[in-house]
Amino acid sequence: IKMADTHVPSLVEPEQAQKAAAALLAYNDKQHKGLLSNDPECQIQLIIAFDTLPAAPSKPTRISLAHSLFDDKSSKICLFTKDSQEGYQTILKKASVPDNVTAIEVTRLRRDFHQFEDKRKLCAMYDVFLCDDRVLPIVLRDLGKKFYESKKLPIPIDISHTRHIAKNIARALSATNFYYGKSATSNVRIGNTTMTPSQIATNAKCVAEAVSKILPGKIMSLSIKTATSVALPLYARLPNVELKKRKADDEAEASSKKARKATDAPAKKAESQKPRKIKVAQRLVDSAKAEDAAAQSEEKPAAPAPAPAAAPAKSPEGDKKRKAPAPPTTPTPAAAAAATPKKPATPKTDKKDKVEAAAVAAPA
Repeated sequence: IKMADTHVPSLVEPEQAQKAAAALLAYNDKQHKGLLSNDPECQIQLIIAFDTLPAAPSKPTRISLAHSLFDDKSSKICLFTKDSQEGYQTILKKASVPDNVTAIEVTRLRRDFHQFEDKRKLCAMYDVFLCDDRVLPIVLRDLGKKFYESKKLPIPIDISHTRHIAKNIARALSATNFYYGKSATSNVRIGNTTMTPSQIATNAKCVAEAVSKILPGKIMSLSIKTATSVALPLYARLPNVELKKRKADDEAEASSKKARKATDAPAKKAESQKPRKIKVAQRLVDSAKAEDAAAQSEEKPAAPAPAPAAAPAKSPEGDKKRKAPAPPTTPTPAAAAAATPKKPATPKTDKKDKVEAAAVAAPA
C-alpha cells in the first residue's frame, strides 16, 4: 500500500495498479468464466474513501477515461428521452446517430415497462443506458431496483441541440460518472474484465486525478475490486492528526457541556422558582395589611357635627329688604343623635334605703 501525504502529484502508481488489475482478472477467470463484459460480476470498480462526508451535488460528475468502457458500434445503447410529436428515433436518424442507439420516451417507459418483469427484461436488453438530463429525475423514479443492482443507471447527456447529439453520446460512452455525497465512500466504474491490466490501471489513474481536483485533500484511500472479490488497495494515507485532534476537542467540549447542563439544571430550576415564592409572600403581606386597615377604620369613632354658622349682623341703616332665607338642611343621623337631649340618669337606690325612707314618712 502506498502511504503518502495529502498533497501528492499522483495518487496511483502504475505498477501497483497493474498488479492489482492482473490479480482481479485472474480471479474472475476462475470464478466467472464465460460471462459477458456488461455483467455486474465483470465490472471493475474504483473504491474511493473520504476522510469527511463531502457535500452532494445535484447531478453526477462526468470523468473522461483514457479507454472507453463500451464499444460505440457493437454495444446496444438505450436513450431515455422526453415526449416529442416528431419522435426522437426520427431525430436521431437526422442527427447521424448510429443505428445501435434506441430511443424510448418517458410515456412509453411508463406504459410498456410498468411491471417488474418488464423492467428486468429491459435492463437485460441493452448494454448501456443514456438519458436526457431534463427528464433524469423522472426516469430514475420509474426504473426498478434491477438497474441499481446491475450498475446500469442511465448516464445523463444533453440532447437539446440536435446537431450535438452524436458528439454528446460519444463523450458519454468514453466517460464514467462519479456519484458522491451520500456516504463516506464512492464507487466509480473504471473498466471490465475484457480490458487489459494496463488499460484498467490507466483509467484508475485518470479517475483518481480527477477526483483529487474535485475534492482536494479529501481522499483517504483508493482500492479496486469486482462485485464478488475483495478490495485490493492502491493508495492510502495516514489520518490527519489535526483533524483527529479537532474531533477529539469537539467531543470533549460536547461532553463537558452535557455534564455542565446536568449539574446546572437543579440550580436553574430553584432560581426560576424564587420569583414565584417572593410574589406569593408579598401577596400575603398585602392582604394582611388590608385587613388591619379595615379593622382600624371600623373602631374609629364618628367625627362631631360642625357648629352652626353665626347669624349675619344687621346693618345700622336697617335695610327694609331682607335676604331670602336659606333652604332648610336635613341634619345627618350623627348630628341628630348629638342634638337630642339626653334624659337625666336616675340614681339607683338600694332596697335598704327604700325601707328607711318609708319608716320616716310613716306617722308616729
